Amino acid sequence: MKLVHTKFRTLLATIMILSTSFVIAQQNFPHIKTFGYDYAVLSDRLDQAVWLAQRHDWIVGGGQWDAAVYNAVKGANPNTKGMFYLAYHSISYSQGNWMENWATNNGLNPEDIYYHYTVDTPVRILDTEYTPWPGTPGVVNIEQSNPAVIELVRRYDLPAGARLIVTDMDGATHPINGVPHLLLPIQGQRDKYYLFTDTASPQPVDGTSFPNFSGDWTYTTADDGEIIVPGYPNGWAPTAFDSRARVRWNHGWPGINVSSNVFRRAFEALALDRLAIPGLANTYMDGLFLDTYDGIANEAFWTSNLENTMELNPDGSLSEEDVYIIVRQDLADAKMELEVFLKQNISDSFVINVNAADVDMVYNWMSNIYMDYRDETMHLSIEYLITSTTNRNRIQRMVQMYDDMDNGREMFVRSQTNFAPPTEIPYNFIQFILASHYLINHPNAHFMFHKGNAGNYGGYPYGNFEPTHWHPNMEINIGVPIAKTSADYWGITNTDRFYEFASGSDYQTLAREYSNALVIAQFGSGGWANIGNNPVTHQLDGEYYPLLDDNTNGPAITSITLGQSEGVILLKSPVEILGINTEIENKIQIYPNPAKNILTINSLGQSIKSYKIYNTIGQEVLSNSSFNTNQINISYLNSGIYFLKLTSDKTETTVKFIKK
Repeated sequence: MKLVHTKFRTLLATIMILSTSFVIAQQNFPHIKTFGYDYAVLSDRLDQAVWLAQRHDWIVGGGQWDAAVYNAVKGANPNTKGMFYLAYHSISYSQGNWMENWATNNGLNPEDIYYHYTVDTPVRILDTEYTPWPGTPGVVNIEQSNPAVIELVRRYDLPAGARLIVTDMDGATHPINGVPHLLLPIQGQRDKYYLFTDTASPQPVDGTSFPNFSGDWTYTTADDGEIIVPGYPNGWAPTAFDSRARVRWNHGWPGINVSSNVFRRAFEALALDRLAIPGLANTYMDGLFLDTYDGIANEAFWTSNLENTMELNPDGSLSEEDVYIIVRQDLADAKMELEVFLKQNISDSFVINVNAADVDMVYNWMSNIYMDYRDETMHLSIEYLITSTTNRNRIQRMVQMYDDMDNGREMFVRSQTNFAPPTEIPYNFIQFILASHYLINHPNAHFMFHKGNAGNYGGYPYGNFEPTHWHPNMEINIGVPIAKTSADYWGITNTDRFYEFASGSDYQTLAREYSNALVIAQFGSGGWANIGNNPVTHQLDGEYYPLLDDNTNGPAITSITLGQSEGVILLKSPVEILGINTEIENKIQIYPNPAKNILTINSLGQSIKSYKIYNTIGQEVLSNSSFNTNQINISYLNSGIYFLKLTSDKTETTVKFIKK
């Protein structure tokens, strides 16, 4: 082993703009941080877990990890982190049961987990979200009892007060056939409901004289987007259980009571339980993704009328806005208590990421929770930034997001095409999404590209992320943003932020310069039908090479024509000079990265013969021509960025690493 000092600028020029020849297992793609997002359960597809880990800094969702998933992810990329998905206010039946049992076992009242209406209260909820699949049997049994009990095969839990119409699919007659009835869920029996009359003063239906049930029946709801949840004691609900507040978001599941200490403690216990890795003692996931976070905090968007609850307004003296001021404060406090609890029990670096869904919710529709309580909602997930509906109004949101990230906020930003395969997605629109991500690329940003729509989270086919959750263009290292002397979009000179490239009566074009590329996105009126319309030709300041779908480049150009919702990534050098290699799965891996003293090499079955380390000006600072171990001592290197060139019996691989 020896220290050397030699010129190697030619090699450095190539190394500095390498893409996937940088090992993806540490900092996957240093020019942009990415995350993967899915509902598919990773324990059923370990190969997909590895695929995600090789490309992403975070994996969000994927069910509760077991030891096999955890080991597969960390083995593929020790730096990839896992974030467990957990709905917050629209808790599932199983989660509600878990918390109720926890409360009971700890001597607490499980009903304190929920808000309860004191009077009959209208709540918005869409009937299409709890009807059975069309043409399928939906009724299992109608019991001959008083009150009558109906057992359903359903898609989602039906809330108290839902109106049901049962239809015999075989043409037989029955007293309830085609007649609307009201339902009350039976506590502890998920599939069964009491039948009540659909009248001004609902009464239990006596089913003792009903004929025996037979044949296939189905059901529909008659709510037309709204139900009347019965109140207790000043409504028709027989018990407090029947008056639980239902907040419309995910199919009318019970709304949580963030004002309740019982809920807060129960949810903390639930989160800790779900974050634990079964089979690995004292091992947890790295973050928690709180979905539906804002649903309970808004008094108008989903119309839940919490001012009618006994917990928030027992004497009816508060206005609707007064009640929701309390709710928003309690929600922020509960989230902060949860974060403190999980950091104390897991790690100081643990992250809670609340989901704001659309970026407009952060800065417009629900700004009273996301901006007024900014410190409490610091880490955000934006599910919808760029979609086929995106228009020029989105630019202001991108400015606000960038400012937010400059002020310390970390964001997980997802964009989608809005159409799933086999719909053909124009490549210029894919480039529009990627270019928009590069426009607001920031140390506090993690991005996800999703070729599909909201109903296609699991890929196409379901659970196969490769065709829908990644685009190879993300592997091209476009370098780092560089400062321009002219004004940026904020009107400030000498920054490396995005700027207005061109504008017209029906479009606005943004650009940002990187050391290896120029990215451009043209915003217009938005909408799938308008993609590519009203093309405009823009002159460039020199020769560029447009990046193509297969990670090659087109010929050099001096102008570019873009229509609405189209973008382009223009390379400053052709791909051949970039040294692209998209066969990334079999590359040698190093860890940790950044490293302080020792670099460990995972050679993936290859025999490492020698290595050389270069600094950022091309000087060779360390080498070994007879390497026979899997570790390199870098303790006496100065802090900074280095490039490790490894020579094996099969290939040469250059890896970027950071010395702490």
